[in-house]
Amino acid sequence: PLKKEIFAYWENRVEGILCISAPEPGYEILAPKVMYRFFSGLECSMMGSNLQFLDVTHLDVSKTTIFSGCFQEFGKDGKVALIGIDSWNVGSGMDFSNFFYKAFPHNAEINLNLSTWYFWKDGRVLLNGFFDTFAKSAQTVNLNVDWQLNGCAELGYMFADFAASAVDVKIIGIENWNVQQVEYFWGMFDHFSPNSNFRLNLSNWSEEAPLLANHENFTHKTFFKIKEPKWAN
Repeated sequence: PLKKEIFAYWENRVEGILCISAPEPGYEILAPKVMYRFFSGLECSMMGSNLQFLDVTHLDVSKTTIFSGCFQEFGKDGKVALIGIDSWNVGSGMDFSNFFYKAFPHNAEINLNLSTWYFWKDGRVLLNGFFDTFAKSAQTVNLNVDWQLNGCAELGYMFADFAASAVDVKIIGIENWNVQQVEYFWGMFDHFSPNSNFRLNLSNWSEEAPLLANHENFTHKTFFKIKEPKWAN
């Protein structure tokens, strides 16, 4: 079994594929409420260094509340592709801290479209460190995070040390986030993508009113890459 809470998956060791479904591809599997570091170190415990594709399309996470560290250090043993995460219903999730911390360290190119994700609106959502130290060796990183953040949130160190080697970086949707209820921005873009020419204009964040939240080291050592929102004194 993959974990003690999930007893169904199929694998193709020749092609390096691990698919969360049962008894055949296409069946939904209910994920546990807590997925703390769930796929962290998966390669070692399941297929060794041969894992090239992880398909989570049929993993039903609609009841999961804790996703912290879910893919922490994912791919640490070699290049690996993640399939189907765009289909996840994360609406019950409250804690996504360090979700992709140090993930995909060996991939040359990363393409992730998470624009279909909708977050819990009735309480605080923790996104601290979500992409911290993400894709440290990649040359190309494309993200779509066109999210509706309508409730309270924490975004500390969310993109800290992001894509340290990448030359080609593109992030879609973040400039339109509604962050009026965000409580922490500290270090959000600390050492963000130092080798890319990516520019991000976040002035829309404070179009209605200056932001009050803690934003210490918001863009530390991110010279001219990000146009910051207006902060309240």
